[in-house]
Amino acid sequence: MSEAQMNVKVDRRIERTKRLLRDALLELIVEKGYESITISDIADRADVARTTFYMHFADKDELLFKSIREIYQALFDQVVHDASILLDPDCIEAGDFEHVQEYAAFYKVMLSHQGSMAFFVYVMEYLAQEFCEKLLKEVVTLTGHIPTVPLQLQAYIMSGQLIATVKWWLDNDLKHTPEQMATILKNIMSHGLSWSMELDPAQAAELRRKAPTGLA
Repeated sequence: MSEAQMNVKVDRRIERTKRLLRDALLELIVEKGYESITISDIADRADVARTTFYMHFADKDELLFKSIREIYQALFDQVVHDASILLDPDCIEAGDFEHVQEYAAFYKVMLSHQGSMAFFVYVMEYLAQEFCEKLLKEVVTLTGHIPTVPLQLQAYIMSGQLIATVKWWLDNDLKHTPEQMATILKNIMSHGLSWSMELDPAQAAELRRKAPTGLA
């Protein structure tokens, strides 16, 4: 066996071990929540030694965050097709929510009191960074226009909107289909509360007229 073939074999073994550890963590999170999980729990479930765990990760937080990055990147790749999503919310598709459905048990725990605040902050910041770098800055480049509202603020609003939508869906046991959730999200993005509250144009105009100064 050549050196190159040996390296490939070693790399595959490493990736397999990391995958076993990630899967073990996700299973345990669903079973007992995140905070109570120990390194021994993870190693035992993955059927590896504790020393093997520490060869790849410093602690369970590092394993969690790297797992999140892999999982959420898949979601992000589906949600953000290209800059057109900012101009045409119809780009949002059911597939964007089908990913959440696939990992529903994991997300439901981690976005609940059994999860970790670090998880929420990490996901919020990660998505905001992705929205900013891969969408908003692209729009600026294409249009040549720098908006008054800071790009980072817009990115955090988009991130929060997505996470809040996902959490509500999970908290309600996925009673709506991915297609329905896509329709709800893209209509709220397009038309705001006037659509979700089912206001006609006259009612929306009347509410704006009566709104306190600074809110209209």
